[in-house]
Amino acid sequence: MNIAIIVNRPLAVTAMVDAIALSAEAKHETLSSLSGGRLHGTTSDALAIVSLGEGEPEPYAGPATRVGKAIVSSIHNALTKAYTIVESG
Repeated sequence: MNIAIIVNRPLAVTAMVDAIALSAEAKHETLSSLSGGRLHGTTSDALAIVSLGEGEPEPYAGPATRVGKAIVSSIHNALTKAYTIVESG
């Protein structure tokens, strides 16, 4: 499952690393929870982070930051919706 995250704020390199790690964790936890532990991802999964906007870059995007919370919420909501559609067939 490939995921592209578009952030409408500039991110420092450290924040992009945070965002990639957090995205992978959120995807794993969401898929595992939805599938009762059967799914975690595939060997060909890809994650992309696009950082847009002007101004001072956000230095971090971990789970306690606004950007991090938005990433986790977006991934969880998107995967839950996709899983529901696939499972309902």
